[in-house]
Amino acid sequence: MTQFEYISESLAEMNPEALLADGLEEALIGFTLNHHLSPVAVYDYALCIRVLVDRDSMSEEEADEYLSFNTLGAYVGQNGPIYVSLPGRTLEKTLGPVGPDDVENSNLKGDQP
Repeated sequence: MTQFEYISESLAEMNPEALLADGLEEALIGFTLNHHLSPVAVYDYALCIRVLVDRDSMSEEEADEYLSFNTLGAYVGQNGPIYVSLPGRTLEKTLGPVGPDDVENSNLKGDQP
């Protein structure tokens, strides 16, 4: 099972109405947990940019502009995903190749790093 499959299946169990961002599977890093709102998908913004740079041959600036207008600027309702910017994480600092990791090799099972 890939990281994307694990996260998306877990999210679907908690919130069947949760929306995922098409084509950005590699950037899905988790889901929200809140007692007041339904869980939604969480994407790493730097990984979203990297996906567009690698897959669509966009420059970093083009990818940022595209995501800003077409993704961040699109309201899809309360079950839409959120995008996080992690301090110090940039396109140059994303680790390893973009691609879904096996759950067996990640911390998704609660293994210690």
